[in-house]
Amino acid sequence: MGGVLNMSQSFPAGVHSYAFPSLSSLANGPLNYAVRIDNVTYSGILIKSLP
Repeated sequence: MGGVLNMSQSFPAGVHSYAFPSLSSLANGPLNYAVRIDNVTYSGILIKSLP
């Protein structure tokens, strides 16, 4: 519905944070995400709303 945002990147061991690039092209509402660390996938939902 709102589009897809894909990002694939490797990071060295340690603490990291990631800021999503502009989400303006995606529709408002729930956005599913998944993060894979080693062989474990963590997923959840972000809610995008009007600014």
